[in-house]
Amino acid sequence: MNALWIKTNGTIDKISIDEDVLSTLQYCVGGYVQCVDFDENISMWCNEDGIADGLPINNRGTDLWYHYIKSDGLILGDIVLTGSPDDNGYTTELSLEAETEVRNLLMKMV
Repeated sequence: MNALWIKTNGTIDKISIDEDVLSTLQYCVGGYVQCVDFDENISMWCNEDGIADGLPINNRGTDLWYHYIKSDGLILGDIVLTGSPDDNGYTTELSLEAETEVRNLLMKMV
């Protein structure tokens, strides 16, 4: 399953999650995960305890939050973008179209 790992240092890595999805997401965000569906194609996974753990601001994640959710807030720590859940609630891969959309948005926001 293809996903984007967006780190607080600004790097964006395309990753493949092949086995235990939950464990991989927890590893990437550094703890328990919280999911927010941006739209019908993109879900953002972040650290549920970002404030309590004192995680740094993820500027790219915050920019995406403002774009999709249109609400104030800060995204803390590394995030992972996947596709939205399927009809059974299972996480899906981030499509090439959604990846391109995200990368293009972030390029415009620099």
